[in-house]
Amino acid sequence: MDVINKIDLKQRNFKKSGLICVAVLVCGMVFSYGIFPAILRFMIKQNVLLKPGTQIRDMFEKIPFPLDFKLHIFNVTNPDEIMRGGKPRVKDIGPLYFEYVLV
Repeated sequence: MDVINKIDLKQRNFKKSGLICVAVLVCGMVFSYGIFPAILRFMIKQNVLLKPGTQIRDMFEKIPFPLDFKLHIFNVTNPDEIMRGGKPRVKDIGPLYFEYVLV
């Protein structure tokens, strides 16, 4: 009788362990596919809002560094040869330099 109780107890423990594993798996899937993306979207929206007084809005209004642009324009010197399949030869005009400072 004692042996039968031990086997029955082992089967119950196995069933409990299996049930716990399935419950953890289901909870993990619900969290990873349902709850976590919603929390992540909410956090991103809170940090990207451009409402007056937010840190992100202040950064957009006052850029702490000047904006520098260098522009290179290339002039093609042999368009007829290119049309016949030759290699293009280009001449660099520039660089043109622009600086934009917000006051």
